[in-house]
Amino acid sequence: MNVLLIIAIILIGILPILYELRVKIFDFFNVKNLFIAYFLIILPISGYVSLATNDIDPIINLDTVVFNIYYTKAILATLVGLVCFQLGYYGTGNKSIKVPAFLKTTWISTNLSLLYWTFFIVGIGSFLLFLSVNGGLSNFLKNREYFRSEGVSGQGIYMYPSTQLLAFSAFLFFFNSIIIKNKVISFFRSSITIAKVFTFFIICITPSLVFGFRSLTGIFILQFLVIWNYGYKVIPFQKIIFILILLMACFSFYGIYREIPVNEKVSFNSIQKVVSEHPQIVYGILTRVKGTETVAAVIKRLETTKEYDLGYKSVYEALTVPIPHSIWKSKPIPSSVRFTTYFFGDQIAKTRGIKGKKNFGGIPSTVIGEAIWHFGWIGVVLVMFSLGVIFKKVYYTFKNNRNNFNVLFIYAIIFPNFVLFPEMLQGYVNGLILTTLFVGFIIVFLKLRIRFTYSESNSLAE
Repeated sequence: MNVLLIIAIILIGILPILYELRVKIFDFFNVKNLFIAYFLIILPISGYVSLATNDIDPIINLDTVVFNIYYTKAILATLVGLVCFQLGYYGTGNKSIKVPAFLKTTWISTNLSLLYWTFFIVGIGSFLLFLSVNGGLSNFLKNREYFRSEGVSGQGIYMYPSTQLLAFSAFLFFFNSIIIKNKVISFFRSSITIAKVFTFFIICITPSLVFGFRSLTGIFILQFLVIWNYGYKVIPFQKIIFILILLMACFSFYGIYREIPVNEKVSFNSIQKVVSEHPQIVYGILTRVKGTETVAAVIKRLETTKEYDLGYKSVYEALTVPIPHSIWKSKPIPSSVRFTTYFFGDQIAKTRGIKGKKNFGGIPSTVIGEAIWHFGWIGVVLVMFSLGVIFKKVYYTFKNNRNNFNVLFIYAIIFPNFVLFPEMLQGYVNGLILTTLFVGFIIVFLKLRIRFTYSESNSLAE
């Protein structure tokens, strides 16, 4: 029964994509497609791995045999959710949302150069300061895993500029070096120019790699590919698949490399030892999020307690997310923490031997689990159908305005948030709000007409 349901989910996910390929309207970077791909990985495919191996997360602690009925319900909820998403997407017209006049105005070249060089200098400076505070590069690499689990607290002042600001610097450099010059003055894009863009981008993502943030690095690469595909040259589907496979292989190897002791030489034997001791590293992309297990646990708990969250707390959280804790000391606990604490807090404390701690985080709710937590099964229908409608409007608004620098920049930056919604809806909605505010600042700055620098010759076409 479970296997048949999983097959049905996968077919419902990929058949519309196969149809689009057949009639030649498929666009890999339609945000809907990667959303579905990630949805299939973390829910039905991850669920199949759990059911086939009974390799259960000790925190979720829900045996696939004893509690099989809840796994069936979780898979059924996933099926219902994906059907509703497809109905919402394909049942919505192709009409786009009207782009505000503000987003149709021009950028100013002087401001653009000033902005990406400022981001670059601040980002590199923050990274060097971070290394200095943490005893240098060599010492940090020796203690990187401690940093990733505990040492990150209090160091956001260095990390954000070292990661996000540098990424924005690379994207704006890309716009300035290739997209804008080609559009405005028919700039011939030599191999040297392309090499400069790639080199600049690699420099900008290096701190994220040093930190060990594979997911964040992957997000930056995805954003870069979106800008490249729509702003410079369309990437053939075969090349995209090759790039993604190469990235997964590189990230898997990087994960293995991180597990090799610092004082041990990297060799075939050391790699083989790590893989034999931690085989999940190799197929971690399929099991990183135990989606079906989580949804099954949510259904089991709520059938007993009936304590639904009812959504209003999430709306309040999204509206107040820009207010920092340093200003609002009594700011409500994030839903991701409330979710983990409510459903898995006792088991986390027991498994890890933690006493006296009230709140926990770290278990992705999944979009299906979150919908059920708020409104039960009706929540799955409403949330997933609404997402389908939203995804259609977002994509077609971009598609019909893709030659607008502002629209392309916004779409590329918010793209990963939409793709990652299957993992945790509220968390990425919160991130989307913060990102939108920062992107808004960038766009406003790029349009400021500073008298002592502005002339008609440095205004850029949209």
